[in-house]
Amino acid sequence: MSRTESRTATLAGAGLLAAVLAVAAGIALAIGDTGPAQRQAVGFAAVVVMSGSLGGWLTARWGRGRSPGIAAATATAATLVRLTPPLAALAWLASTGGPLAAGGAREFLVIFYLVLLATDVFLHIMEGAGAARRGRGTDAN
Repeated sequence: MSRTESRTATLAGAGLLAAVLAVAAGIALAIGDTGPAQRQAVGFAAVVVMSGSLGGWLTARWGRGRSPGIAAATATAATLVRLTPPLAALAWLASTGGPLAAGGAREFLVIFYLVLLATDVFLHIMEGAGAARRGRGTDAN
């Protein structure tokens, strides 16, 4: 994959992650009580989860095509980058409570995280399938 193709795939993946989160947030706002507390909770959760997910996506992409050691290290770092903001937000919400917690921010953090994690996994699977079709994949047994 050339640098231009790699950049395009990176930007396309980031755009897809943002689009999926926008749809999930829209659904969250369309269902249930849409008072100010819930709107704030959805916005808070979306920003926190997107920052972690986008950071994790970019970190994982940085290690592609490098040595196996760097690829493994960036995959581990991507998991840490993706998971840290939502966990920190959950800890903060558990200790302070307030209107965000009352609006369901904890639940939205978990739901949005899982939706974007599934999207990230899907993107990596599709990228691997594309590399295999181009003859650059690895052979299994």
